[in-house]
Parts: sequence; structure tokens; C-alpha cells
Amino acid sequence: MSDMGNLLKGGDILYILNINLAAEFTDKYRYHMASTQNDRTFKKGSFIFIEGDEDTGSVFLVKKGRVTHVCNSPRLSSALQDAGEGDFFGFISAFSGRPRLSSAMAVEDTVAVQIDSERLFRMLGDKTAIAMKIMHSYSHSLQKYDNVLMGIKPISLLYPQSMSLLRLGEYYMENGNKLLADYIFNRYIQLFPDSDNLSDAEQYICDMEGPIKPAEVSETEKGELIYSDGAVIFCEYEPGDNLYFVEEGRVKITKQNKNRDMLLAVLGKGEIFGELALLTDSPRSATAVSFGGARITPVDMDMFRRLLPESPDLIRKIITSISHRLWFNHVRLSQMSYRKPVTRLFAFLETKLMEDGVSLGRKTPHQLQFGLDELIEMNELSAAEYMDEINELVSSHYLSFNFGTITVLNPKEFAAEVQMYKQRDRLSFLKRRTGVGREPVLPVDEQGSEEQYTASPDILEVYEEPPESIDNEVTEIIPELNSEDPMKRAEAVLKLGNLGEKAKASVPMLRERLGDNVKVIRKNAVRSILNILPPGESFRVFSEALGEENTEIRSAAAGGLGEINVAEKSGIMALLIKTLQDKSPMVRSSAVRSLGSLGPDAESAVPRLIRLLYDTDVSVRMLAVNSLERISGHTGYINEVMEAVKNVSKNDADRFVKNSAKEALVRLKRKKKQK
Repeated sequence: MSDMGNLLKGGDILYILNINLAAEFTDKYRYHMASTQNDRTFKKGSFIFIEGDEDTGSVFLVKKGRVTHVCNSPRLSSALQDAGEGDFFGFISAFSGRPRLSSAMAVEDTVAVQIDSERLFRMLGDKTAIAMKIMHSYSHSLQKYDNVLMGIKPISLLYPQSMSLLRLGEYYMENGNKLLADYIFNRYIQLFPDSDNLSDAEQYICDMEGPIKPAEVSETEKGELIYSDGAVIFCEYEPGDNLYFVEEGRVKITKQNKNRDMLLAVLGKGEIFGELALLTDSPRSATAVSFGGARITPVDMDMFRRLLPESPDLIRKIITSISHRLWFNHVRLSQMSYRKPVTRLFAFLETKLMEDGVSLGRKTPHQLQFGLDELIEMNELSAAEYMDEINELVSSHYLSFNFGTITVLNPKEFAAEVQMYKQRDRLSFLKRRTGVGREPVLPVDEQGSEEQYTASPDILEVYEEPPESIDNEVTEIIPELNSEDPMKRAEAVLKLGNLGEKAKASVPMLRERLGDNVKVIRKNAVRSILNILPPGESFRVFSEALGEENTEIRSAAAGGLGEINVAEKSGIMALLIKTLQDKSPMVRSSAVRSLGSLGPDAESAVPRLIRLLYDTDVSVRMLAVNSLERISGHTGYINEVMEAVKNVSKNDADRFVKNSAKEALVRLKRKKKQK
């Protein structure tokens, strides 16, 4: 099965396609919405809306009955779940203003409340806690969509975050973008000064230093940042502590994927970016660069929380922005899920029409700003291998191909042709799954009359072989933990982590892998232990490991303490502060990084971290700067931290530590202003 097939079959796609926000609303609040809106009754078999409908100004709340969802892609249809009593549906299209992503059909007599999206936005303006939960849920869903589209696995065996950042810098260096490469390598050194590849990043910077003219970045009295053309705002894989408002100018958002740059968006005045990393507390998923110059306002999480009650428009902007991206990603994923290359080509062009805001009911021509060669490349096809499919596309009566452009002569007729290809693709899928075709079912509206739409086939239930017993799985995997092949060890570590608590018996062996001679295996052993054990037991394992003679084990354990997700962190903090005195720089570095990950909760560690600004080890000093920046700005130590970091920026013997301190000082001053 292809990577896409595996991803579509996996649990992630189920999560992505079923953003159930009912849990974010209390029963009382749902009752209030239901009591202030008009009920609509749908008989069994009738449609609430149809995939592709452009009238999308409403969301629905099921009061009674059940609603199922189907879409043109049978594999995506099989992942969609029903909406029952108390569930909402129709959010993404309603909030984005785009056509419906699926058809919603009553599978039994159903009463649903139709809620105008404008009214819902006003309600959210009064309920900022609920709005925050929705934005958080949406952001995580969007992140998973992006991972599926880019073929990203949850944990990479070969490319952890540090290596991904280094490889990104190498990519831009090799492609001549030295300004962006220089930014990335400097960020790599700041973020991962204890990396095994530190000397590589330093050498790359030395090799590029001559011809590079740094981009200009300045700050206004209001705290706005002014970037000259080409200046990097942030890059993929670095931490995201702010979202940004574009006050003036333009910002280009790109993503590197499969040895090419993908242009995701060019944003202008009034638009927001960077919200995904802030809301999910995850690394940046794309790179943002000033495009012709830009003036932007950074907003950290504290300021964001303060702004929400004062600015209902901010809630609307962010939810609408994320909804747009969710909508586009769903459509792209749907297009990618078709098995036949010719169907994917036709569906891709239809997707591009919708992305350009063209109604599929329009009859006048629309020109797409790319040619046939670009179309083939964007769909990762070989012209020589798929010549028959390409000729079939070119022979369409509704397309005109010119150098660098493709014109859709009649979008309405072209959409009907695309639908035919999708149905043909669907029939081949059904025959493979069932051996037979299925007759379409015509829906019935509230009065029992036939509608003009054809219902999609029932959702198919795909039979899968039941897994072997978990004990047998664990027994088979454990021997690989001691394999001489590091790839086999790494794979075994991840497999056990994915089994969760069922693999509890393997924890002692995973603990041994904390001392593996391969760094990525040590890190993944930490994550697997955290996936298998509850927080309290994970804390016990890591605290005991800090007493080991093996330096790698102590370092991995210190790193693991920073990843334990508990509300009360005083015990973790006390242990990490004690570990700051470890004789090994590697262990001290891990403890410093973990304290930084705790953010303002680690306030009591600030005096100890200030002392480490003068540690004999460069990595420890660099990480101490980073962690003090993350912890401070919200605490009473802000002035002491700024003074200490300022001293490092002037006097440290290492130029990279000095540069890191200078940049941290700028951000600390900004935090102090916002406070």
C-alpha cells in the first residue's frame, strides 16, 4: 500500500475529518442555542446539504436523530463519522465561506437546529474560553492535515527536529538562498548547541559569510517590527512563541517539501500568520519571509489571551483563517486520494478553481496561472510514464492549454466532467472492495419529494484482520531493542511506544535504551516511556535514572522530565534544579533545556540559570540564554535577567553565544513592554 493509502487508513485521518466541537459547549449553552433558533425536520434519507453546495452560511446542531456524511472520495467517506444528538456539523465550510466538503444525510428522522454562522461568531465573542478551545482544536486538526499532506510521520526515525532544521539550511544553501540559510544555521546553533552536528552548522556559516548582506529588522516605539525585503521572520522547525498581525506590506509563507519550495500564501495588511505554532505549542510548520518589506505586530500567548475578550474580530479572523486552511487541505487530500492519475489531474484543476474562488456554477472562462508542465510536476507524475492520461486530459473540450496557463472554458461543464471521472474512480474502488457495484439512492426532502441530487453510496465498512495478542507483539518486538542495527533498534522503540500502556512490560528494556549510543534512539526511548506510562510513573523512572553512572542515561532522563505533562511541576522543578549541578555538561544542558520548556512555571530556577551563563561549556551557556528568555518576561526577575543577558552579549568569548544573547535581549525588552 502507498504512503498515502497508509495515512488514509490510519487513525490520524479519523481525527482530522471529525472535528466534533460539541464537547466544547456545555449542555446549558447548547440548550440556549437550540432554544433561540428554528428547528428543521429532515425525514430519513433526505439531505441537509450536498457536497459542493455554495450556500454555507449555517452550522447545524442535532437535537434528535442521526446524520451521516459522505463525500466523493470513498476512502475519505469511510473515515467520516455520524453526528448524533448534541453534535454539531458543518463548521469548516460555514466558517470559511467555501462550498460544503461532504453531503449530510439523515439516516433516521432527524430534528436539527440551523444556526447562522454570524450569530455563532457573536456568541463566541462573549464566550472567549470556548473560542479558545475551538481555536486549539482547529489548530491541532490543521497540523494533522498538514502532516498527512506532506507525508510527515509523528516521530521521524532519521530526522528529529534538530536534523530537520539543519537539512533545511543545507537545502537553501545549495539552492543559493544564503540569507535564509544563514538565518537557519544561526537558529540551529542557538537552539541545539549540544548537537553532534554543531561544527557543521558553524562551518556552513563561515563558508557563506563573505557575500551575505544581512536583512534589516527594526522595532518601533509601539513594539511593531519592520522587516526589509527578504528578511526572515521565522523558519520551519524553530519554536513558535508569537503570532503576527500584518500592519503594512506583504509576507510570503513557504514550505520546503520534496526538494522544492511550495508557496502557501502571500499575506497582506490585516491578515494573521503564525497562529498554528502558538496555539499548539509546536515547531513552526512553514517559513515566513518579508516580501517587498513588511511592518508586523508580534503577539505572544499572554497578550493573545488578554486581547480575546477585547477583540471579538480577532476570534473571527483566526477561526476563519484556520477554517480556510482546513477546507483547502481537505480538498487537496480528497484530490490526492483518488487512485487513477487521470482522476487526480482533473480533480486538481477543479480544486484550483475553488481555491481561486470560482463558482462551479459559472459558465464564463477562468485562467489558471500555471501550465501543463507545472500541472504534471505539482502532481508528481512522469510525462513519459503517464502520457495516455495526460493526452486524455488535454483532449477535454472544456480546457485550453497555452504556455504557462490553463484556461477552464466553462467551469460548470468542466465540473460535470470531473464528477464523471470521480464516479468512475469510485466504481473501481467499490468493485475492488465488494466485487459488485451499488445502485445510487435518491434522497427525499421533508415533504417526501425527490431532490435533484444523487445520494452517495453507503459508507463501506472495510474488514481488517484482528491484530495478534498484544503480549505476542511485545514479545516479538523486544529482541530488536538489542539489535546491532540502529535502525532496527529505533523502529522497535517506536513500535513499543505506539502500543501505549499495553507495552508496560517493556519499560525496563526501554530504560536501557536511554543509554543508547545513537542520540535519536535515546530521545525516542524517552517519548515511548512517556506514551506507555502515566506521568507519575514516568517521573519515577526518570528520577531513578538520574542516579545512573552512564552520562547518556542521565542526560536522556533530564530531558524526559521536561516532557512530562502534569499540572503540578514543583517536584520536576526541584529535581531539574538539582541536576544543574551535574558534573557532565551534557546532563546540565538537558536540565537547562527542560527548565526552559516549563516556561514561567520554572521561575524559581532563574537565579541558578543566571549562574550558568558563565558555565565553562558553550552549549550550557547558550541554552541558559534561551531558557531564561522563555521563563522570564512574566516574572519578577525580568530586570536581573536582562542585565545578565546584556553582559553576556558584550563579554562572552564565543561569538554565537554573544549573538544569541543580543537577540534574546531584544525579545526580553519587547516582553517587558508588553507586560
